[in-house]
Amino acid sequence: MVHYNSCNDSLLFTAGRQHDHYSSLRFRAVSIPNLLKREPRAHTVMPSERMRNPSWAEVDDSAGKLLTFNGYSMVYKVWDLVTYEQLFTMSALGVQRITVSSGVVVVGGLSSKGVARVKVVDACSGKVPSASGLHGTHVRRHSPASALLRTASSRSWTSVTAK
Repeated sequence: MVHYNSCNDSLLFTAGRQHDHYSSLRFRAVSIPNLLKREPRAHTVMPSERMRNPSWAEVDDSAGKLLTFNGYSMVYKVWDLVTYEQLFTMSALGVQRITVSSGVVVVGGLSSKGVARVKVVDACSGKVPSASGLHGTHVRRHSPASALLRTASSRSWTSVTAK
């Protein structure tokens, strides 16, 4: 993975090490000004996150968040792209689809009865926002989005741990 991080003008990438036969990747970053000066000193960011197969990362440029999935530990993590601090973790138990966009994490799964469930989580806090708290988005009381948020907030089927 290579990503231009506009939040702090740096290049974010994953890199492996020979001593573990490149079986795990770590996140590293190098500032663009240093690259332009031909001083490409990369430093490790998010040192606790080690990407092993099957792992992946997804970037939300609009909100400056990074969603990672560690297939080894079956945990999702949300990171701040300005400070590279971990914001919260979420168990992968029961999650079939997940995405981060516009400052929210949308989680989808099935109940034990096969009913589709959707949960909308704030990407900063890891909490289910109120219908009026979606970053300035106004949701009418009886709109489909309002019903989705009421359903998501009334059923906490995924364990979320705020850091």
